[in-house]
Amino acid sequence: MFFRKGTSTGPLVRGRTPVERFLRTVGLFVVFLGVALAFWHNTERRMREITAGGALKDPAGLLSKEDRSFVTGFADSLKDRFGVQARVEIGPGAADFTEIDSKTLYFGIDPEARGVAAAFPPLMRRALGGELSAYLEREHFEPYWASGDWPQGLKTALALIWTRLDNLDRPDAGQADATAPEPEREGNRP
Repeated sequence: MFFRKGTSTGPLVRGRTPVERFLRTVGLFVVFLGVALAFWHNTERRMREITAGGALKDPAGLLSKEDRSFVTGFADSLKDRFGVQARVEIGPGAADFTEIDSKTLYFGIDPEARGVAAAFPPLMRRALGGELSAYLEREHFEPYWASGDWPQGLKTALALIWTRLDNLDRPDAGQADATAPEPEREGNRP
């Protein structure tokens, strides 16, 4: 196949000795394999970008590249670990959502109106408690609105959600996490 004998057309892989022809053939296969692997990795990366585009909607480009990476990483990890889709929307009207399905966590931020919407799927809402979404919508972002650093508030909110979910499968899940603020409940106020 790769070694033609005869002088009419010559071999596809040329070499002076059989060892040289063999090494060149191996090199040819290595190049083909390298191109195939590069194509595979590029396709996989592009598919992750396409699916992550559904997880984050920031049409005005208000988030930095690092913040976008954090949000899409959160969405990927949430899907991989808990099987829940995450949808984060940023911009006008993002805090006014209509409805989500039973496997989607929705987080919307309207920086101009200083509005936040957090909706958890039913099972997640039962596991985390309804007070977490109320805390995120009403109290969590107040210091971030004041400082003008609402993207940091988004990252800490997503980290808080992740910490709470991660603590559910630990034996000491009943104990409060020191790094995550406990939302105030009506009965707990002084």
